[in-house]
Amino acid sequence: MGKQTGLVKRGKGYSLRVVVPKELWATFTPIWDRERRAAPTRRKGTEVRQVWIPLDEADRRKATERANLKKVWLDGLFREARAALSDAPTATLSSVPNQDAIHRAVRSYFYQLERSASPIPLDPFARDDAVERAIDEAVAVHGTPADDRTVQRVANTVVAEANLSIPPSSPLFSDLVEAVKAALDEHHTREVERLSLQPIAHRHPLFADVGPDRPPAKTMTLSDAVEAFQGAPERSNRAVKTKSAWRFRLAVWLDLLGPAKLVAAITRAEVKVARDTLMALPANAVKRWPGQPLAKVAEMARCKGIPPMHPKSVQLYVDALASLLKWLVNEGEIAGNPATGIGGPGVQNGAERARRPMTITELQTLFASGPYADPTASRGWRFWLPLIGLFHGMRLAEILGLRAEDVAERDGIPCFIIRANPGRSLNSPLKKSPFICTGQAEG
Repeated sequence: MGKQTGLVKRGKGYSLRVVVPKELWATFTPIWDRERRAAPTRRKGTEVRQVWIPLDEADRRKATERANLKKVWLDGLFREARAALSDAPTATLSSVPNQDAIHRAVRSYFYQLERSASPIPLDPFARDDAVERAIDEAVAVHGTPADDRTVQRVANTVVAEANLSIPPSSPLFSDLVEAVKAALDEHHTREVERLSLQPIAHRHPLFADVGPDRPPAKTMTLSDAVEAFQGAPERSNRAVKTKSAWRFRLAVWLDLLGPAKLVAAITRAEVKVARDTLMALPANAVKRWPGQPLAKVAEMARCKGIPPMHPKSVQLYVDALASLLKWLVNEGEIAGNPATGIGGPGVQNGAERARRPMTITELQTLFASGPYADPTASRGWRFWLPLIGLFHGMRLAEILGLRAEDVAERDGIPCFIIRANPGRSLNSPLKKSPFICTGQAEG
């Protein structure tokens, strides 16, 4: 099976890398917990996504034989883990198992195989060796029967990644195995042609339009993509407030681009039009005009002269869309990110435009009003906060976090010490050493 065995050369010998089926990530007992009872078990809440097994073999053929035996053992462990989940609800499975769904899943798997193809060696002798190995792999795949455990293991992984549930007893499982076998055969045959510097021929019609730089046509809608993005494992540990903010920002893009829009069909021009509409929206547009299409709200705001939201707010929405599309690229759903390089207003090459300082007239107006205009007024935070900001150049959050013990004297000079306390944290550069602020304002 060649590459499909998961063999990895590590030092002088080979190791076996096996991906744990997605549905077992949270429950599968690690190999080291089974074989070394005295070893500490994994921390609660962590996931096991892959296992590594040293094969202690330097010869590739012997390592392949030993790897096949280890895989049979792992298949048994995976079956045990699935049996433990047999009573679990299957409502989270989002796709309906049918032949079209199987073909989409296998085409995605084939695209990942093509993307992971080894680079062509420049050295002629190394290239000849690579061609020989590729031929051996292609012959092995072509002669593998459909009931081979390795092929069925790959088939189970493919359906798990596609959120499909197809039991081995189902007639659809036979179709799935045949499609997976065709994908492996097509990939390894193309690998021989690539390494031999021959033109690539497309044999199976299911993969004729798929290649390393040509992902399969997808049918995922923007609404489905947002749900999958929000539910991705790498985002599961985010704070509730952060998740809520991202959900709100992405909901705005669902309104602007359309929830039924196919992600593979989103163009750069459409992203720019939606961005321009976003730039015209007033602050809190969704709350102020609930149920109204945002494009209509933006047009109304233009006509009535309602000021738009702050440029930094616009940039947060743009960044949210760019992150979603980047994730879709990594997942193989789209070939490229149409939002790359598109920013909000006042943003040039990713750098925010400098803020305008207050004018002399504005400062005179500020310090001639409020507590400064009444000598008998209480000198509370409204009196001291603007003065500290004026003469020390400190940020608002730094001023608000000051405590009595932060007023000190260093080298005979009165100063403020900006340091972390239970009421506030600091940026990374200030965590290591407190920042001493004297009576001279920063630029």
